[in-house]
Amino acid sequence: MRRVGGGHIISFSDWTAAGGRPRYKGYVPYYVAKRAVMGFTEALALELSQTTF
Repeated sequence: MRRVGGGHIISFSDWTAAGGRPRYKGYVPYYVAKRAVMGFTEALALELSQTTF
């Protein structure tokens, strides 16, 4: 992104993970993975907020 002068970072998650309350049994790995994507995206945004490309 630095080399080409910018870009976008896109991540995919699920609204059910945002609620913090699983709605279906047997989906623990799914919920954990989706919430991890959300946390990673939020942390990355914070880390890169002062970076200029």
